[in-house]
Amino acid sequence: MNKPTHVLGGVTAGVCVAKYVIPSLTNVASIEGVIGIGAVMGGAFLGSVLLDIDHKGSFIGRRLKIISFILHHTIGHRGITHTPIFVCGFTVLLAYLTMGLSGFSQAMTMFFVLGLFGGMVSHLLLDLLTRGGIPLLYPFTKKDYSIAPFKTGGIGEYIVSLGCIIITLLMLQDLSLFSSLK
Repeated sequence: MNKPTHVLGGVTAGVCVAKYVIPSLTNVASIEGVIGIGAVMGGAFLGSVLLDIDHKGSFIGRRLKIISFILHHTIGHRGITHTPIFVCGFTVLLAYLTMGLSGFSQAMTMFFVLGLFGGMVSHLLLDLLTRGGIPLLYPFTKKDYSIAPFKTGGIGEYIVSLGCIIITLLMLQDLSLFSSLK
């Protein structure tokens, strides 16, 4: 999938995390709620593009050239960074590092980490829909798994993007943020 589709998937995941994992955030009447939603959505955006750091031509790869170059030449694209074990391990590491904080900063950092996790999971799910797939069962096997034959940039990707938009709008329709618009 391309960057716009991954970002749409990240937005969908971020809204899902804010609504279902941290439901207190949907009350944006407080400044803490607004900052919390910003933290989740910022994390979801970063997570949606982060896994492609192993591709030197990707959005994040062009911004972190040295890291991208090293990863691309050591593990290749859709290597370990595109595995559930990496996503879970990276999230646990960040959550552990968050434990050293306290109060408001710990809460907001944890919201960011939860959004990041959601964005990375959305990235894996979207790449699972492509012909190339991902090494879903790594480290047990390096075989790539795919659940749909969508071609990156093809009509299937546009259908998936539209699905992300529809799902996001459905999740947002009953939030208190939009209740005054009805």
